[in-house]
Amino acid sequence: MEQKKFTAFEKLTILQEIKQGFIGVKAAARKFGVTKNSIGKWRRRYELYGYEGLEVRTHNRTYSPELKHQAVKDVLEGGLSQNQVVYKYRIASQTQLAN
Repeated sequence: MEQKKFTAFEKLTILQEIKQGFIGVKAAARKFGVTKNSIGKWRRRYELYGYEGLEVRTHNRTYSPELKHQAVKDVLEGGLSQNQVVYKYRIASQTQLAN
């Protein structure tokens, strides 16, 4: 089953409907044929990067060695959770942090 690709505008519209209480996450997922997990990812990317975070990327983000080192240090020694570090350094996902 192939998933529909949504434009950034469509994603934002869905997120706004949810935020304004017109529809719940579960109902939106069913209505638009996406997973709740996808909607959660859209929300996090929108919070981190704004509208640009919803656009289809044609290349991966890159991070400096210093940022990578500090992010890992914050998790291992700084007492921050992976989620907190992802938000603090605007890293695209926990998977990238783990790698």
